Amino acid sequence: MSSPRLSALVVARNEEAQLAQCLEPLRFADEIVVVLDRSTDGSRAIAEQFGARVLEGAWEIEGPRRNSGIALCTGDWILEVDADERVTAELSASIRGPSSAASARRSASPWPIMSTRTSRT
Repeated sequence: MSSPRLSALVVARNEEAQLAQCLEPLRFADEIVVVLDRSTDGSRAIAEQFGARVLEGAWEIEGPRRNSGIALCTGDWILEVDADERVTAELSASIRGPSSAASARRSASPWPIMSTRTSRT
């Protein structure tokens, strides 16, 4: 059986200064999705350099903004990371480890979302 697809989701606003450092360690994901909320800096260009699917818009509250990003993800699993967080090599290895396929099959949620703590810089 093939491994489940992993989407990495980053929701940001004007994070040009740190977006590249956030996205670099997410390259192990099958896709990167970046939701930009009213960004006026170079965040879009940076996200596109990483091959991210980019959604731009303006949302008044967190729920609809996050849900728009989740809807754009095509993976079986979604790892959401804030722009000021960094996924470690150890975390990416554990996500891609042999138990990830079994865990995905057991998930009862229509949106299996992995909630993890990542290292902050």
